[in-house]
Amino acid sequence: MLNKSQWPETTSSAVDWIIASLDEKEKQIICETKKADLISLHFSLGIYIRNQLGMHSGNNALMKDCARSESSDDTPYLYYDPDSASGFLIEAVWKRLRHDRRSPAKAKASRSK
Repeated sequence: MLNKSQWPETTSSAVDWIIASLDEKEKQIICETKKADLISLHFSLGIYIRNQLGMHSGNNALMKDCARSESSDDTPYLYYDPDSASGFLIEAVWKRLRHDRRSPAKAKASRSK
């Protein structure tokens, strides 16, 4: 697990960290997974995310940011549990990877900042 001082506190920084921790084969597998099948990653990538990012150990800032990111005016989330938050992050990673694969120049530019 990351040290508490290293825990990302926003969904964006968590997604950056997760993607950086994946090898190319893992990224490819996630990218090629259908959205409806992302739940199949719950007991692999999901456990890794929950453990590494302190989601059962007090990373409340990230949990709250996941809830805020998922909220809309119609359905505000006041609380997010670690399972739901890791599912949200898996989908966010999936979206970013798919976007980056469609737009390699943009992905390269964003990584070099």
